[in-house]
Amino acid sequence: MFVIATYYDGEVSYDGESIEKLRTDQLVNKGIAYVPQVNNVLPTLSVEENLQMGGNSHSNKVLKERIERALNMFPDLRSREHDLAASLSGGERQKLAISRALISDPPFLLLDEPTAALSPLYQQQIIERIDNLRKEGITVLIVE
Repeated sequence: MFVIATYYDGEVSYDGESIEKLRTDQLVNKGIAYVPQVNNVLPTLSVEENLQMGGNSHSNKVLKERIERALNMFPDLRSREHDLAASLSGGERQKLAISRALISDPPFLLLDEPTAALSPLYQQQIIERIDNLRKEGITVLIVE
C-alpha cells in the first residue's frame, strides 16, 4: 500500500492581496464568484429567489437587469422561474448556480467541477456558456 501526500506551502491571493481568510461576501465584493460542485442552490427557494440572492446588495433596477441577462444565458430556466430549486434536475441546478454567481457581475469566476455527473447535453450547454463568458472578459477558473 502506497500513501502519497502532497504538501504545498503558499498563499492564495487575488490582485496582490491575500484572500485566504476572507468571508464569502468579502470575496464577492472583491469581484470573485464561486460555484461549488454540490449544494450550490438554495433548494427551498424558487429559481427567481435564488437569482435574487446573487444580487441582494444591488438596486432593484440593476438586479432585474442582471436576472434578465441570466435568464437569457440559460433560457430553459425562464420557464422554471417560479419552481423550487429542489425540483430542478442536476443540470438545471448547475445552470442556476452559475447564473446566480454571475448576478454580481464578477471579473473572476471559480467553478468547481461544473459538468460533473451531468448529461452530455447539459455538459455541452454549460461549456458553451463558459466559453462565452471568457469572450466577455470574465476570467474563468475551472477545477476538475
